[in-house]
Amino acid sequence: MPQQNVTQSADQLRAALEIVELAIANRDDGLSLVESHIPLEKLTVLVKNADPDVKKNVLILISTLLVKADSTKRKKLIGELYTKSNRYPIVQYVIQHTDVKDLMAHELHVLQRNCLNILEEKWKTPIDINDQSNKGWLHDLRKMLIEMGVDLSNQKLSEDSFVYKRLGFDVSRSMLYSYQY
Repeated sequence: MPQQNVTQSADQLRAALEIVELAIANRDDGLSLVESHIPLEKLTVLVKNADPDVKKNVLILISTLLVKADSTKRKKLIGELYTKSNRYPIVQYVIQHTDVKDLMAHELHVLQRNCLNILEEKWKTPIDINDQSNKGWLHDLRKMLIEMGVDLSNQKLSEDSFVYKRLGFDVSRSMLYSYQY
């Protein structure tokens, strides 16, 4: 009898997660309703459930939250997701202690992609080479390049612009020659 209750409970939880995910995906106010009643911490705790479908549905629900949120809410959600209390259950109970099947691997990939997409905006933002904090950062990166044995002597551009390019930054031609210490 206890096994039947556990199975029934997992089935109910799985169905409830699917309904919540559909509410977020298909209703305009679904995201705000779910955010106010189901904090992210309660979702990540659900991955401790032994049922792999429950774990998968939790990941789907988190991904749907990220997709439907505006950029400010998305940043907040990802910040919450990266806290130890939320990140640990996913790592511990999904990645390390689960035989990750194709669907679970796909959902982990989707979640990872959603988290990385928030960083894409920052990646594409040009760096201000005249900002004093960036100059210090560039100086530290230049030291690392020298320690790694990268030859910085064969350069046609200004020294800092060359290092920016060498580090993979896209530096426009007008910026290359205007920057001096």
